[in-house]
Amino acid sequence: EDFLKLYKNNGYLINENLQNLKNTMQDIMIYYKLRYSFSKDVKDMSKNKNLDILNIDEKDGGTLLYKINNQACVGIELTRHDSRMAMKIYG
Repeated sequence: EDFLKLYKNNGYLINENLQNLKNTMQDIMIYYKLRYSFSKDVKDMSKNKNLDILNIDEKDGGTLLYKINNQACVGIELTRHDSRMAMKIYG
């Protein structure tokens, strides 16, 4: 039923969820750029209530989970790559 609802609404919910995810990713990147570290409190990095921490190291990154429809379905992996931080999204 959930897929049928998403299909029938002309993509509005999908676009809205994608925009919210994009804004959350920007929040995380800005937080890191300002502090060159991550926080163990997810609310410091983004006010989005759909974001949870699976595991995080303040300097080396970790994995965050983004929920859509109260289900963790998007992973945000923060890793160090060539002395820079990289963000990998999967779901």
